Amino acid sequence: MKLIVGLGNVGDKYAGTRHNLGFMVVDELASQYNLNFSPNQKLRAEVAKGIINKQEAVLAKPTTMMNLSGQAVQKLAQFYKVASNDIWVIYDELDLEFGKVRIRDKGGSAGHNGVTSVVTAVGSDFIRWRVGTGKPEHKGETIDYVLRPFSESERTDLPNVITAVICSIEDSLETGEVEVKTLNTLL
Repeated sequence: MKLIVGLGNVGDKYAGTRHNLGFMVVDELASQYNLNFSPNQKLRAEVAKGIINKQEAVLAKPTTMMNLSGQAVQKLAQFYKVASNDIWVIYDELDLEFGKVRIRDKGGSAGHNGVTSVVTAVGSDFIRWRVGTGKPEHKGETIDYVLRPFSESERTDLPNVITAVICSIEDSLETGEVEVKTLNTLL
């Protein structure tokens, strides 16, 4: 079983923002496989369970807010008895330009508070889909930038980015292996 977690913030206020890119990916993945999310207070997440590309999977969106995502990931991993390398986390990444996706099998958080929370809770051996958002023009704008909606041109390309992430996840589920690589989804 794979635990596929999209990171984001709950609430309409955050829908469509860069920081909710992980939620957007798992929402689309659930939609494509006719899976429905249900809130689970005990696990501190919205959860959808089913078969994706012939593999049993749990999709999750923590309800803890971004910076406490590890609390939910830890509870989910314990409840479903999932090993660290079967935890796949999808999140926004400032250090990658919009349209790039980097898949990694371990590492640090690169300053991403949601990922720091996950690393603290379950260790660093989980799989990461780092989905590029690019950086703000001015250094001091990071928080405002990630909590803003995508630009009009980015919204046009966003479905291609999300589709590329989903295809990569499906390929990994089909082969049983995660290929560490960087994708340029806008070519």
